[in-house]
Amino acid sequence: MPSQEPFAVALVGGGLTSLTLAIALRKKKIPFKIYEARSSFTELGAGINVGPNSSTALRLIDEDLAETFFKIARQNPAGKEHVYLDIRLGAPSGEFKDGEVVETLFAPPTGNTTVGRNLLLQMLAERAGLTEGPGKEDAVFNKKVATYSQDSSGVILSFSDGTTAVASAIIACDGIHSTIRHILLGSEDRASQPHFSHTGAYRALLPTAQLEKLLGKERAYSSQAVIGPGGYVIYYPTTATTMNIGFWTRRNDREWDEEASWLLPGQGKQMREDFTSWGPAAKGLMDLVLEKEGEDLPFWSAWHHAVQPDRFWQGRVALIGDAAHAMPPHAGAGAGQAMEDAFVMSEVLGCISACEHAASIDTEMQKRIEVAFGVYETIRRPRSQAVLETSEANFELWADLYDDAPISHERLNVWRQKVKTAFEGIWRHDLEVDAVKAREMIKTALQLRLSVDYLHVINTQTV
Repeated sequence: MPSQEPFAVALVGGGLTSLTLAIALRKKKIPFKIYEARSSFTELGAGINVGPNSSTALRLIDEDLAETFFKIARQNPAGKEHVYLDIRLGAPSGEFKDGEVVETLFAPPTGNTTVGRNLLLQMLAERAGLTEGPGKEDAVFNKKVATYSQDSSGVILSFSDGTTAVASAIIACDGIHSTIRHILLGSEDRASQPHFSHTGAYRALLPTAQLEKLLGKERAYSSQAVIGPGGYVIYYPTTATTMNIGFWTRRNDREWDEEASWLLPGQGKQMREDFTSWGPAAKGLMDLVLEKEGEDLPFWSAWHHAVQPDRFWQGRVALIGDAAHAMPPHAGAGAGQAMEDAFVMSEVLGCISACEHAASIDTEMQKRIEVAFGVYETIRRPRSQAVLETSEANFELWADLYDDAPISHERLNVWRQKVKTAFEGIWRHDLEVDAVKAREMIKTALQLRLSVDYLHVINTQTV
């Protein structure tokens, strides 16, 4: 007889990854419960960029979800809907002027869609049915994980308040600070914690009207990247009247450990030094940031998973989103990878919980879960790691064009091709093919009773 263990998933963390996965699981009628350490759904950070791959993931999860997302998001104004970024020079060089557009990245059909993080979280929570009605009970707050244990019968989560919860599987969506990752890998493993990327930003939310007065309407209302000596500036709308702006630069003069605060206060003077050789347009933006934030302006350090484990799961426990592959934001791709993760994870869990080829075979739930996580890893690891590596490499792409000034047309043409290749690799990925592969791999594994390690070996060459 097939295993009779009820199938229910514990989602640790209540951020973007968890809520997107919750919507997908709800649609597939897979029981879940979210355990969030904070008192409500909230995330740090002002806004996110969403490219075509991200909106495709939302559409594949639920057409209505994608439509709702576009209702709350911001896009470039009429005539620039397909534009992802205008890329401008942040200082004059050779024949090129300060502020000159040197490349426009196109990302049809959506362009660069942007949204405030907490606005997005609220929408996702509502779509997941977690804000009212019976589904509200599927999210529990003030539940900080202390540890977990697992065996052939299930998993037990233990919380810092002394309570426990049981489930068939744990999906760790608890972000770059993931407690589950730390427990799963062990504190001695360097892969258990994030590492400083030696990059970071001075950030602010500015009224769009101020940017329009400084730069003109075209540059104030659409997503822009400005590249200059040793760094870059990026800004995009998060609301109809607000722009999120970040001045990104290297920071090699200090080390951070994972326990320290990732914000370094009182960095107004340092910001001026970091951008002293930039042109008047960027310096005008810098003045607006310092006028708003003052000399106590913090430096936000950027962290990533520079060291990765052999795999992102063990038994009934799996890592996804930033808990698996936190990346610096130099390609605007982290949120999109979380959405892709949620879609593929929902597909593999849907297969083991409801598909005929799973339910009709005498396999224990433990084996099904391991097969699902093994297939998920085989599909998602190469993709997410490639995007992580692109995100890491992109800082040099943005920051190093001025290293051999003056900029020449020949070098600029090479640079343009590198930029296009980097972003096209992120945007043009076929998630529907991933889903088909995942379903077929699970079907094969369960029908032939393959071990998950053997399944991984025979499929790595085909993904």
